[in-house]
Amino acid sequence: MNLFLHKVIQVLAEPFSSRESITAALEGIAANITSLQSRTAWLYLLSSLLVAYAVFRYGARRGQFGARPSFKEAVFPRDVYLHRSALTDYKFVLIDKCVRMFLYVPLFSAVTYVLYRFTTQLMGHFPVHVSSTAALTIVPFWLLVVTDFSYFVAHWLMHRVPVLWIFHQVHHSADVLTPVTAYRVHPLEDLLTNSITAVLTALSAALFTSATTRLVDPLSIFGVNALLFGFYLFGFQLRHSHVWLSYGPFWSRIFISPAQHQIHHSLAERHWNKNFGYMFALWDVIFGTVYVPREREHIVFGCGTEPDEYSTVAKLYLRPFVKAWDLVRSNIRRNRGLSEMNAAGQIAASNAAAADISSLQSGSVTPGSTAQETFALASDATVPRQDAMFD
Repeated sequence: MNLFLHKVIQVLAEPFSSRESITAALEGIAANITSLQSRTAWLYLLSSLLVAYAVFRYGARRGQFGARPSFKEAVFPRDVYLHRSALTDYKFVLIDKCVRMFLYVPLFSAVTYVLYRFTTQLMGHFPVHVSSTAALTIVPFWLLVVTDFSYFVAHWLMHRVPVLWIFHQVHHSADVLTPVTAYRVHPLEDLLTNSITAVLTALSAALFTSATTRLVDPLSIFGVNALLFGFYLFGFQLRHSHVWLSYGPFWSRIFISPAQHQIHHSLAERHWNKNFGYMFALWDVIFGTVYVPREREHIVFGCGTEPDEYSTVAKLYLRPFVKAWDLVRSNIRRNRGLSEMNAAGQIAASNAAAADISSLQSGSVTPGSTAQETFALASDATVPRQDAMFD
């Protein structure tokens, strides 16, 4: 444990340990565009632009953009990219990226690798022969599947647990979608997602090492393999945009299409809690949360929050804490009130039973009538609705 804490502290302090370290952290911010390990790398942005152009040309031939279609107006409309929500995204991401490179990235990279090495020692070794060639193929694909499943689990929890949904609202409160919206994520959401990913990825890597005695290189854990590379190339950035691209009824049950993720952001009730997957749609198929559109659907983005609720960078960071505290405090008060009602009901039932016994002894009432009626009233008053905690 001391070794683990020492490693975490060492990694946290590393970005501030020297001028070179600070420079490296700042270069990491630029790596969001330059590095192919980033989902917003220039190559993926360019490929998404080309895919968007193909979608535009296809729609233009069918008259979807008027008599004189304009690619610029169709793909980069001013009312989207200069929308109040989009402008807030730009400012939020600029600040948040700096925080991430100095804190989040080194922290979770260290946690994952330290946990992996620690778990490997605990598991010991159970021999399974895997050739070097097979290992190069299996490890990246297996870790990709595990990582994608961890994203699905974290995303599902964000929607199903009320207090976590409050923090996930930061992302869903966007009124328009642009590629920058992908980074409109509250730090606590990142904390949960990266924690789940770190644990599952480390355990999976440790399992592989225990079975084969082969150490998993950190680059294999955090690198981009061919499958993910191809997924990012094929219009990945369009999932946070207004450009509709569906993979069709078959492939949309294997991979999450941009259209499916746009549906996930929809305000319409029929789209709620659908398409949680990041890359693979198989998890949604397995757990019954997949939604595959048969045709293009009109979508209004958002989650029903007030227009000014997340209108500034400060509100994106701080508002969820206020709402979460209000929820916790409300539940505490409700539980306390239910306990008091339950105690009062028990006392009332006890008093009524004593009164009935006294009445029976005096012969003034029909046996059982008062006790039964009083007990029924007490029961109705003291049993809460099952969904009361989540109203």
